[in-house]
Amino acid sequence: MELHIKIVGVLLVVLGVLHVGFPSYFRWKKDLASLELINREMMVVHTFFLAFFVAGMGAICIFNSEQLLNTPFGKTISLSFAVFWSVRLLVQFFGFVEG
Repeated sequence: MELHIKIVGVLLVVLGVLHVGFPSYFRWKKDLASLELINREMMVVHTFFLAFFVAGMGAICIFNSEQLLNTPFGKTISLSFAVFWSVRLLVQFFGFVEG
């Protein structure tokens, strides 16, 4: 199980790093040009902190996998990760509606 947590950690770090390319990949400069400056900046700042958080989750999984499995606090952190990703999965399928 510890190996699985480390693999997930690597994948989370990769996902966090991939967020760096989102603005250019999704052509935010063009698509968000009609928004006010504060709204454009919020998109960039929120993306940065989401990437930071996801990469941080990955680092925790890589460097603290044993503690995540074997300590009460680690199990609490693991539960919070599971809740986060479960809610994220539900939003992915049901929260985005075509307008």
